[in-house]
Amino acid sequence: MELIAIIRSEGGNFQKYLTLLNENNFNPILVPAIEFQYKSQQELKNELNCPESYSGIIFTSPRSVTAIHLVLNGDVIRNEWKTKRNYCVGVSTWNEAHSKLDFDPVGKESGSATNLAELIVNDFKSNPSSLPLLFPCSSIKKDTLPEKLSSNGIQLKCLDVYDTIPHSKLEENLQHIVMNDEIKSLVFFSPSGVESCIEVLNKSNLNFNSKRLIAIGETTKKAIIEKGLECHFTCKTPSPEGLLECLLESRNS
Repeated sequence: MELIAIIRSEGGNFQKYLTLLNENNFNPILVPAIEFQYKSQQELKNELNCPESYSGIIFTSPRSVTAIHLVLNGDVIRNEWKTKRNYCVGVSTWNEAHSKLDFDPVGKESGSATNLAELIVNDFKSNPSSLPLLFPCSSIKKDTLPEKLSSNGIQLKCLDVYDTIPHSKLEENLQHIVMNDEIKSLVFFSPSGVESCIEVLNKSNLNFNSKRLIAIGETTKKAIIEKGLECHFTCKTPSPEGLLECLLESRNS
């Protein structure tokens, strides 16, 4: 079985990824690259108590869902939110929103913030609204989505609800990956994972020159390229099936 290192984010359900890859003769190793610290909880709670002030919520990562889930502290989110325009990037984020908040946001097949922004713009063109969208996000969020929406007259309330920091054992794990010739491919699940890995590599005099680098989506691909590395393959969809298709392609290349 081919060894694969999955550079993962905190949280999220990876069991479906592991099961599907194992069934297809891949042996995935999960490597936590980052940790998250949640913040601005009172401000987020205040906004959630005012659904009448918003047209909906945008979730661009499972952590944005977790931030709301933590604020609710066991309570159920106000029902008015469920009837609004709620959006998400990727199947993993949709699963989190559905299981933790009982939401059914639009956009799980979008695959990237750029595609989601286009979807939202088209939606608002068909059904205009003067109310802003609530956007709980990372303190290091990309400007792609906010800029696209703003340029099309769509208001956005950005709220930084979590910080991203490198995982405490990342350096040790990367040393093992670099030295292990049996690990041919690394799969990155987020731009922040790329950022943390490169930061550690630069400090440790290590490199990924002998590895195939795979991005779960276009945003992560861009992050890899911006760090001066080659992204060898990119998943068409951020899902277990999308990753399997990408790995099979890389195996046969």
